Amino acid sequence: MATIIANTNTDRNRMRVFWLKITAVFLLLIIRDVGEINVPNFLIIGLCCILALTFNIKESYAYIVILQVLAVGLQMYYVLAFVILNLLVRKYRYMKINASFFIVIALLVWETLHAVFPGYALTEWIRYASVILILGLTIFDVRKYNDLDGRFILICFIVSVMFVTTDILLQYLQTYGSFAELLHKGIRFGDTTQLPQKNSIYISLNPNQYGGTAALALASCLVLFFNSKWSNLKKCVLIITMILFLLFGIMTQSRTFLVLALCLVFLTIICNVKLNLNRLLLALLMTLLLVGIVVLVLYLCFRDLYDSLIGRFLVEDISNGRFKLYSMYLDIMINEPIVLFFGVGTQNIEATLRGRIDFLKYFPETFQLPHNAVLESVLCWGIMGVVLITLMFVQTVINAKIQTSEHKPKMINYLPMIILAIFIQTGQFVASYDRFLLLLLVYCAIITKNQKKVVVNELF
Repeated sequence: MATIIANTNTDRNRMRVFWLKITAVFLLLIIRDVGEINVPNFLIIGLCCILALTFNIKESYAYIVILQVLAVGLQMYYVLAFVILNLLVRKYRYMKINASFFIVIALLVWETLHAVFPGYALTEWIRYASVILILGLTIFDVRKYNDLDGRFILICFIVSVMFVTTDILLQYLQTYGSFAELLHKGIRFGDTTQLPQKNSIYISLNPNQYGGTAALALASCLVLFFNSKWSNLKKCVLIITMILFLLFGIMTQSRTFLVLALCLVFLTIICNVKLNLNRLLLALLMTLLLVGIVVLVLYLCFRDLYDSLIGRFLVEDISNGRFKLYSMYLDIMINEPIVLFFGVGTQNIEATLRGRIDFLKYFPETFQLPHNAVLESVLCWGIMGVVLITLMFVQTVINAKIQTSEHKPKMINYLPMIILAIFIQTGQFVASYDRFLLLLLVYCAIITKNQKKVVVNELF
């Protein structure tokens, strides 16, 4: 009994130390972005790299998720190198090549083949390889040991998104003075590039990217809510957190976020009822009712935001040119065999296309990526790209199920995966390969089970 109590106290102390370290990083970023003190970026990167070497395996997994969220305002790849080093040192005694790891090898080899195109940079390849190696050391490592706490990692992701939200909000308030003024001007929340900035690097997300991230945070909150035995106080905190993510997500005026939010509401209802035709209709009616309530609240309490949202839908092309872009890329793939069967790689996509196709025929004005994961996979890696991305998702689910062989995951646990799969159909995925790390969030959501508390244990 005394040993158990001692271990529990050690776990609690490690958790306190972990959050103190993460808080120190958060504070430095806040001071850099909105404070009067000029914090050099090398100081923040140096601290993050040193911290990466101090975490145990479970904390390192949580750190990876945090870094993915902070990648918008942090030179993440330097830190990932130290995370990989730390994981290799701690796990080398247990490492072995398995069938799952061959996906990692395929991802590395297929991208490397595109080095035949001019301008292919080794530094960019190393960044890409670091992300793929992280996947190999985490979700594609199928050994069954208790060093990954899904619930803890979901909490880390939610806290990180809330921090990014706070940082962006403070940047806006510095310029506009009040939250009411921000709403009145109809500013799309997330993009701070138009604000006065003291540094070349700062936290900023385009509205669609923030909307997708907020939707993933909402999905993570729902997984925790339905898989944990919370006190009433903690339930209230979680509900308030979800309301805030919903509010700031709506403030992006992103149609993508609104679609994702609708899916979340509908799927949450579906996951909590036994399906039949009558209950499916009931779920649809409840979804419409909740949407009506949100619209009414926006109309009565946030009229400027309501008007801005309505204006986003009263446009001639509600897809904002996406359908035309999709049609153009389909035309490229049909007429250009090298793109369809091999792709152009993840680097210098525009320059490579200029040398391989009649560029001005397809892009008479400005170049744009497909903003669709399927088309982008083919563009970068050819048909093999669709196969590789599909295998990444499928293997993530398979490996998560191996970890949950003693309990069956609830349907609600798959919400982050569904939201991510929908989100990447409206944005970048392969070309912005740091988003591959979100598969760790998907993995952790699936393995999260009903438990009373979060414990951070050492593996050894």
